[in-house]
Amino acid sequence: VALNTAKFNVVHSDYYVKSLGDSIKSINPFSSIGFTLGFITNFKISDRFDFRIQPSVGFYERSIKYEYLNSTNNQVVETAVIELPLLIKFKSNRRKNFRMYAIGGIKPGFATSYRDLISTNKNANLKEKISTGNVDFCIEYGFGINIYYPLFRFSPEIRFSHGVFNMNVANPKIKYNLPLTELTTHTITIYLNFE
Repeated sequence: VALNTAKFNVVHSDYYVKSLGDSIKSINPFSSIGFTLGFITNFKISDRFDFRIQPSVGFYERSIKYEYLNSTNNQVVETAVIELPLLIKFKSNRRKNFRMYAIGGIKPGFATSYRDLISTNKNANLKEKISTGNVDFCIEYGFGINIYYPLFRFSPEIRFSHGVFNMNVANPKIKYNLPLTELTTHTITIYLNFE
């Protein structure tokens, strides 16, 4: 079980620079809170190293605020993503019932529903929505602590995820994609693992 905060990192296009001060004032991404559910498959390599597969479903909400001269529009991308993190876990020595660890690896992700887009501007045409890709690939790293109990092990963990793929769909017909060259994902997740 996990809680996440997710947003897009944006890179502006030449179209944005040319439009700056004319029609577009600014484009800013914002973080939103979501959650993740999954399970753990762990393979012990040695006393210090484990290989971990952690299939999960993540529910994410990322928003981009477009400010124009006379209006504001908030494009919200809500996705449910099937994820398959492949991770290496490095563990410290056990001290009584505690053991620190660092974890890192890769995380491919596939959107199950392409996207759900909402505009908060009542005067906007709701058919005009930002378009994003449905496949992502992330680099992940983090750290946590194993807390040992008689019947199970509780492992709170924080993990950082940086998307590698460009999620921006270059479509000249969609005005919300035009000012952007690149959209990449960034996520911070707090996991509560029960092993």
